Amino acid sequence: MAVDRDPEVRRNLATRTDIMPEILYFLADDMSPDVRREIAANLSTPRRADLDLAKDPDESVRSRLAEKIGGIIPELTPDEAKKLGHLAYEALAILTRDQVTVVRQIVAEALRHVAHVPPEFVNQLARDSEIVVSGPILENSPVLSDGDLLEILSETQDTKTLSAIAKRALLGNRVADAVARTGNVEAVGVLLTNPFAQIREDTLDWIIEHAPPIESWHAPLVHRPKLPRNAAMRIARFVADNLLRTLMEREDLSAKTIAALRKEVDKRLRDRRSARKTATSKPAKGADADLPVWKR
Repeated sequence: MAVDRDPEVRRNLATRTDIMPEILYFLADDMSPDVRREIAANLSTPRRADLDLAKDPDESVRSRLAEKIGGIIPELTPDEAKKLGHLAYEALAILTRDQVTVVRQIVAEALRHVAHVPPEFVNQLARDSEIVVSGPILENSPVLSDGDLLEILSETQDTKTLSAIAKRALLGNRVADAVARTGNVEAVGVLLTNPFAQIREDTLDWIIEHAPPIESWHAPLVHRPKLPRNAAMRIARFVADNLLRTLMEREDLSAKTIAALRKEVDKRLRDRRSARKTATSKPAKGADADLPVWKR
C-alpha cells in the first residue's frame, strides 16, 4: 500500500495510527504533498520524520506540521515537554524561522501562553518582522522577561510592537515606563487602557504633562485605576466637560478631591460667562460703532 500507484491509497495509509512507524517514516518522503500533509499531521509519525518535514518544500506540509507540534506542546506538563525529545524541538526551531509568514504565525499562536518552551524560540518569534507573528508572543508569552522586553523596546519604535507590549497583563513598571517614554501616541494610549499595567506616579505625571493636545489620551487618563489626587486635578484642567463629569463620578476619589473638582467646574463656568460678556460688550466696527450696544 505504501508504494501503491494510487496516491489516495497512500494518503489513507498516512492517516493511520495503527501501523509501524517505519512505514510512516517512509511515507514522509512521498512524492505527493497530499500524502506528506497527512504524515505531518499524524501524531504517530516518528520525530525523525517531523524533522525532515520541517524542511519540506511544500508550504502546506510545513503548516500542518506546525499545527501538530503547536497543538502538542501547550498540552504537555513541563516534565512531559522535557521528554518530547530534541528532534521535535529541532523541528520547532526550523519552523520558527520558516520563510513563510503563516507557518511562523501558527507556531507563535500555539506558543503564546506556554511557559515551558525554550526561551530562544520565543525571543526569535518576538523579534519577527511580521506583527502577526511577534504580536501574540509580545502580548502574552510568560517566557519573555522584563529584560527581554526592555531590549526589544530599545531596538524598535514600531507602533504595533510597542502597542503589543503595552497590552501585556501585569506589565512591570520598568517596561511601562519605557513604553511611555517613547511618546508614541497609540502605544501610550494602549498602556493607559491596560488596567494591569504598573505605571509609576512620576511616569503618569510625564504622560499628563504631554497629554493636553493629545485627545486620544484624555479618556484613558480619566478612567485610569487608582488615580492620585494631584493627577486627577491636573487632568481636570484640560479634559472636555463630559470627561470632567466622569472624573467627578469616580467612587475611588476622596471627598476632598471631588470638592476640588467641583471648584474647577465652577471656575470653567465663570470663565465662560466672562468670555461671553466680554464678547458682547466689545465695540462694534463700521457705521454702527457709535450706537449704544443695545441698538446695534
